Amino acid sequence: MNSKFLFSSAVLSLLAVSATVSAADFVPGAYVLGGAGVTRYDLDFSGQVRNAYAGSGFGVNSATREDHNDAGFQIGGGYQFLPWLGVELAYVDLGKQETDYSVTPTNGGTTTRRHGDYKLHGLNASAVGTYPLTEKFSIFGKVGVFHSRLKYTESSSTPYPGSTNTSFAADDDRQTKASFGLGAAFKANEKISIRAGWDRVQNIGENFALTATGNGQFSHVDFYSVNVLYHF
Repeated sequence: MNSKFLFSSAVLSLLAVSATVSAADFVPGAYVLGGAGVTRYDLDFSGQVRNAYAGSGFGVNSATREDHNDAGFQIGGGYQFLPWLGVELAYVDLGKQETDYSVTPTNGGTTTRRHGDYKLHGLNASAVGTYPLTEKFSIFGKVGVFHSRLKYTESSSTPYPGSTNTSFAADDDRQTKASFGLGAAFKANEKISIRAGWDRVQNIGENFALTATGNGQFSHVDFYSVNVLYHF
């Protein structure tokens, strides 16, 4: 079984169990949320670059990422239909990643260095299943879709005096992928809740290739965040 199926099954089980929670004091309502945290990108950049240049007449000297993590934030809102079920829509900025690689013609020649910048953001729509542990604490699971916009720019240079630097900006890569997450919430009062969560989206971007669109694929991107919810 794949991870998406297992996660979806777990969330459905959570919803089934939590459906037994008493709704006597529950009032449906909307809320807004905002939060920030840390993103982590999973990308085999070196492997993708070396595979792309194999047999091209160029040798790859190095291919690295500057960091795996960055800062992210989200703002959005939702509606709680039932004590155990709601929906949510949020704008999510997952920060950026920077890469560097260099290549040299295999028959000898000038080494070229290239620096890439990835910026990722989008809209996440999800169903949220909640299971209360106590009057104040609850856990939740999310399943939905993330409509992403990946922006990529690249600059290149040669390490010689008088060399010409070049750059290009790829067309935005827009995709819609499955998303899911888990977390816990604390109800401070009737209006304010504080929520800590983990969200994941998979297979963002296109596998690195010697084309304008093949600028690298992230196998998954994780977002660890703390959010404040205001209930109307």
